[in-house]
Amino acid sequence: MARFGVDERPGAAVEVKVLNTWAQRLRGLLGTGPEAGPVVLTRCSSVHTFGMAYDLDVAFVDASGEVVEVVRALPPGRVVSSPSASCVFERPAAGGAWLEAGEHLWTSALWGEGAPHGEIGERDGKIIRQEDLPKVWAAALRGYDRVLRVPLRLHEKEQRPV
Repeated sequence: MARFGVDERPGAAVEVKVLNTWAQRLRGLLGTGPEAGPVVLTRCSSVHTFGMAYDLDVAFVDASGEVVEVVRALPPGRVVSSPSASCVFERPAAGGAWLEAGEHLWTSALWGEGAPHGEIGERDGKIIRQEDLPKVWAAALRGYDRVLRVPLRLHEKEQRPV
């Protein structure tokens, strides 16, 4: 899991499951229902909705963390891509707040299965954030930044999900 802050909406955050392997990215939200949580597909610039039973909201993000393109309510049976994207956020289509083109994201926390070395995560039900880590683990997070392709930044306070 990862949490991303949004520069243009201070105090807001997007929490997603990180899909990092080829098989995870290929499947994405396929086989889930409209109540599924959002995901981020790393090292990805194209998504398909073949086999989906519901529409998706999709946001393409470049290596600097800028949201370069957003497609809301993408119906099943489609392919959409953005050549400049390095990762893609997707969720079941829903009204309300979602990422918008031109916004700038940054990684504020990582935990659980997707965390580097399995060492950064949840301990006693509390998320371990970057500022909680010694310098050696901050270096590990910087390495994970190359996987997520979204900038890491220390954040000053806890973020709340969007």
